[in-house]
Amino acid sequence: MTARDAAVYSLVVLALSAFAVFFALGGIVAHRPPTDIEYVVHNALYGKSVAVAVKLTTVGRFPAYLAASLLSIVIAFGWRRWLRDAVFAIASLLVAWQASDFFKAYFARIRPPGQLVFSESSYSYPSGHATLAIAFYGAWAFFIWRSPLPSLVRFFLVTGLVVLIVGIGWSRLALGAHYLNDVLGGYLLGFSFAALAVVASRLRSAANL
Repeated sequence: MTARDAAVYSLVVLALSAFAVFFALGGIVAHRPPTDIEYVVHNALYGKSVAVAVKLTTVGRFPAYLAASLLSIVIAFGWRRWLRDAVFAIASLLVAWQASDFFKAYFARIRPPGQLVFSESSYSYPSGHATLAIAFYGAWAFFIWRSPLPSLVRFFLVTGLVVLIVGIGWSRLALGAHYLNDVLGGYLLGFSFAALAVVASRLRSAANL
């Protein structure tokens, strides 16, 4: 087994493992009261830095993803090596979007009371914002880290994307839109799609060699 094959295999295992934990967590939290830890986190973060939370939540909404997708395509056409990665990152976003909506209806967990600023009518598990943040921004973080960009540039770009992903998840808790396990579940589901997008990109790259 080559190093490339081993890396692909590891990513597939991680993707499947993340999905399995996501599904198991959903079975635990669906139709049950929030756990003590969720109450503690909810009370600690609810209403904190609302203005910042609104901005971060907005970055996790459709207009922001549309703009980021269009920008990535424009950059990809200017630097052709990014085109394949852009396609798979956008595919990860779209598939994760549909999966998030499906599993919200499947698990049907009620949202916390007293949402701030935005009134979300869908179910709570998983957090769509957390799911899409990792599915798209997480995929790009890996693509950038494995790119030929200078190491310092890669470090700052990837760090910025990781901070953004965490910030989007935090914003959903600060605005009272989700409980902690909703966000964690979203991260797990989003990671599974981001990892598979990376696998597909690497397999496509190998096929073109």
